[in-house]
Amino acid sequence: MKVENAINQEKDSYINENGGLKKATLKKRASCVKDFSDFIQTKGLSLSVLISENQRDVLEILLCDFFKGLQIQNKGKNEDPSRSTVEGVKSHLRMHILAESKQTCDISQFKKLQHTLKGLYCFLKKEGKGDIHHHPEILDEELNKVREKLGILTKTMEMHKSGDAIMFDSLVNGIENDRTHPTTNIHRLLQDAILFTILFFGIRRGREGITDMHRDMFAKESSSEDGFEYFKKAKTEISKNHQVDRCQDVDAGGIIPFQSDEYGWNPGKLLQSYLSCLPPLDGDTLPFLFLRPRRVCGKFNPNVLTRVWYDAKAKIGENMVANSIKRLCEWAGIPPYSNHSCRATGIRILKRVGLDDRDICSFSGHRSAQSLLSYDPVPDLALKRKVATALQVGHKKMKRNINNLVSCAYHVLFESVYHRLNNAMNLFPFRKVTKMLNLPRNLIQMRSRWRVLNLWIVVVFIRIR
Repeated sequence: MKVENAINQEKDSYINENGGLKKATLKKRASCVKDFSDFIQTKGLSLSVLISENQRDVLEILLCDFFKGLQIQNKGKNEDPSRSTVEGVKSHLRMHILAESKQTCDISQFKKLQHTLKGLYCFLKKEGKGDIHHHPEILDEELNKVREKLGILTKTMEMHKSGDAIMFDSLVNGIENDRTHPTTNIHRLLQDAILFTILFFGIRRGREGITDMHRDMFAKESSSEDGFEYFKKAKTEISKNHQVDRCQDVDAGGIIPFQSDEYGWNPGKLLQSYLSCLPPLDGDTLPFLFLRPRRVCGKFNPNVLTRVWYDAKAKIGENMVANSIKRLCEWAGIPPYSNHSCRATGIRILKRVGLDDRDICSFSGHRSAQSLLSYDPVPDLALKRKVATALQVGHKKMKRNINNLVSCAYHVLFESVYHRLNNAMNLFPFRKVTKMLNLPRNLIQMRSRWRVLNLWIVVVFIRIR
């Protein structure tokens, strides 16, 4: 009954209070509306009156003045906002005014306001605040370290499933000695690994919808052609770009495959092992996917082959989700990354392998391919160093160095090809074949001519290159 009451309360809040929007979205919107209402009150006016009386001209002038003087608090000091902050405030005000005016007043059609915002964006760009900065991408060598740790965890959970207490204890002791966070146990690391897997393969935003995700969100399926097994999303959910107006199709997202990489990481098996460690569903068990890890005490020790590792009556909070990827990075011995770095890493990997932006949108949930322009891969340090060296040394010396490298490469290629052909000709029994088949003797002379021909073939090839 407690679980049903909690779900009914959540349903009532969405229908009666939230209007289908997330609580975080409503909180930000209320803050933006309050700031604008306070600004209007200093002019002796009221926002609700302006909207109800449809005073569009006055509202447009007030919006221009509001955005001209918009400031944010940073470490106790007022400073100019970034462009993304301005766009967020404009979006929240637009949606509020649209809702209050019953879709009759759209501030995006205010020409003077658009002109003011265009000038503000140019000023912010001049001040270095016009770019959209995403969370940093996880580097390849650091991502490989994470994969290596997840491979160890996959093997550990296989021993847990098989009931091999000796091997499981040995692997857990290795993990315990290797970890850097003293309060992180095997069941917490497993939950962090599952969160990373869902964020990475789903290309999800940071903490969005994680705490409200149910355990039946993913269903195991297999291909009828080759038996390929995977987990896929089985239920829709609301997100930043898919809240009230439309939902993203469950078939459009990514999958979690049952396949191992070179480090032994099998995402599907790891998720299946995690699901087996959740408490069974009954009347008092919460249906959420991420339940709170049980506290280690005399009655519970995750290092022993226990089956239930998580609390049936409590789910994890936002702060625990926010620190999850950081704990995983600590275990892997890499700098701490945020949850949203998994999304940036996944998008840039798909861009590097040549996937079309429209196809990436079906996985990432972006509404348009234009939104992915800010995720374009930036030049790495090796390329920047090469460009800097070329500019410092000059094109003539760089060209001479490149020509020397090309000449050495062609010389190595010539030696390899010529010696291979020469060895093949030496192995061919010309004399025995001519004597056996009673062929003319001048056929033997063809071997020397063939060697000369081989030499000219290699020379001409090098000249063409």
